[in-house]
Amino acid sequence: MHLRTLSVVHFKNIREAAVDFSPRLNAFIGNNGAGKTNFLDALYALSFSKSFFNPSDQMSVTHGESWFMLQGRYEGESGEEQVVYAYRNGEKKQLRRNGKAYRKLADHIGRFPLVMVSPSDASLILGGSEERRKFIDGVISQYNPAYLDDLLRYNRVLLQRNTLLKQMAPVGHPGHGNSPNGNSPNGSPDHGSSAHGPSGSGSSGHSPADHSHSGQVASAHGSSAYGLLDVYDGELVRAGESLYRLRKEFIRELKPVFQSFYTTISGGHEEVGLHYHSDLNSHDFEQLLKETLPADRAAQFTTAGIHKDDLRLTLDGHSLKKTGSQGQQKTYLVALKLAQFEFIRQTAGITPILLLDDIFDKLDSGRVEQIVRMVAGDRFGQIVITDTNRDHLDTILQKVTPDYRIFMVDQGKVEVLR
Repeated sequence: MHLRTLSVVHFKNIREAAVDFSPRLNAFIGNNGAGKTNFLDALYALSFSKSFFNPSDQMSVTHGESWFMLQGRYEGESGEEQVVYAYRNGEKKQLRRNGKAYRKLADHIGRFPLVMVSPSDASLILGGSEERRKFIDGVISQYNPAYLDDLLRYNRVLLQRNTLLKQMAPVGHPGHGNSPNGNSPNGSPDHGSSAHGPSGSGSSGHSPADHSHSGQVASAHGSSAYGLLDVYDGELVRAGESLYRLRKEFIRELKPVFQSFYTTISGGHEEVGLHYHSDLNSHDFEQLLKETLPADRAAQFTTAGIHKDDLRLTLDGHSLKKTGSQGQQKTYLVALKLAQFEFIRQTAGITPILLLDDIFDKLDSGRVEQIVRMVAGDRFGQIVITDTNRDHLDTILQKVTPDYRIFMVDQGKVEVLR
């Protein structure tokens, strides 16, 4: 599948633009702040019904305007498909595929697979564990809708359980009677859903425990707080164990692909690792919730579970964050995202669109050329690159492939150069 045309109106600094893409390699060039990345974000938004960078649609509306619209025409094995994504301030977003609105926005995830490689990926290394969970969730949800349903259900029930734990606190205990937002005293430690992934894309039904959201400790049927807690625990265990199995399987299959990409890019000079850490690696989830209940009541939030999962990223057996150079960290992230691309391609049976945003910064020329040579191969499909230096990009692309198109971006306006 590839994108044939893109139309953009009032999106970020792009007031109005239309782009006809090559089915293979495309490059947007221009100065920093010109709007190159905004074109990539428009492509991302068409695939995920949300910006890669902005948590709110309103933040993506051009200054002085009240709405935006994105339209993409795709070509796949089944023919042409059209996606329209529109938003007006104060109203719900509208997402239509071939003229029909989705019942749930989450149903759109995975239909037009896409992988974005961006400087902001550094948060996978430098950020907290929630960033690495977002990565896992975002990949699996693109090919497994049931995973997304379980993730939404788990996060919803976790919020309800945390609310109940607050309400069970003795009168006078710090936090008793707080607004039931499910947050811990330190600001909701790790149970949020994905910002870059799809878990904010919509609901997937109601759990048996939804009636408790009225703020009452006891249920409508007069059950004790502990009885209600058992209901929540059962829901968490069912969804959590399924998520754990799929995450563990995903990392096991992704790891050798990732290591192969890293070796190719780096020339085999370093050894990288990717290690999945979970409370469920060594504990039965149901029993774990029982054992940690005293700590949960004291903290007034759920202290153990798959919402605490993490990935340990290593270079030659040591923490990548502590020992890796900027170039090594950048190579690690690019290899990880290329492995994500390959995993989705093999699992979903559709070749994703690959977006490479300013990835050449902090990489030597040898690694840059190797990356471009790889993505120009038959394994990859449509590629969109951004860079500030046309001469630099032309030199590399001419060595690799004659089939590429270059666009110049200036203040949100785009011009075809090649």
